[in-house]
Amino acid sequence: NYEVVVMKKKTLFAFTILILIVSLFIIPVSAKNGDIAGAVYYSDIRAYINDHPIESYNVDGYTAVCAEDLAAYGFSVFWYAESRLLNVVPYLEYEYAPPEYTFPEVTKPAGTYRMPYLETDIQVIANGEVIPSWNIDGRTLIRLQDLTMFGTPVWDAEARTSTLTVIPQWKMLFDFLTPPDIYAEIP
Repeated sequence: NYEVVVMKKKTLFAFTILILIVSLFIIPVSAKNGDIAGAVYYSDIRAYINDHPIESYNVDGYTAVCAEDLAAYGFSVFWYAESRLLNVVPYLEYEYAPPEYTFPEVTKPAGTYRMPYLETDIQVIANGEVIPSWNIDGRTLIRLQDLTMFGTPVWDAEARTSTLTVIPQWKMLFDFLTPPDIYAEIP
């Protein structure tokens, strides 16, 4: 019995030493700017901002758009090169004319690999919040669902569309500050 206990202790000690030695050779790895982060797939989903079509991508099952494209859809998109920061803010107080975008014909089945998307050191700030972003062909990808602070995204499974209707900032503030009409039902 004593020999069995000693043998178990020696085995446990040897195993512990082996784990410590192996852990010395493990190099911590983190994604670097330009590393492949995931896959973009062909999609039959069409994206809209305020009912205007916008080019979109299927990023690991999520509908994504290029942040820079939002400038043509009523957003102010500010680039701060020194801090590698892209600030996205809706600015619907002025009339804007989105580009005449026509959805391309999908030549590959939905879900087929299209291209990689890459890690980026660019931080995207939307309404003061940092949202995830990636690089695709030198442009900054963001998920449509991460713009919910600006409006409500609506998924229509039958039509295969994802639409973000943006509420102007002044309207959100005005609606918040407007008291209810307590005299509306008094004859």
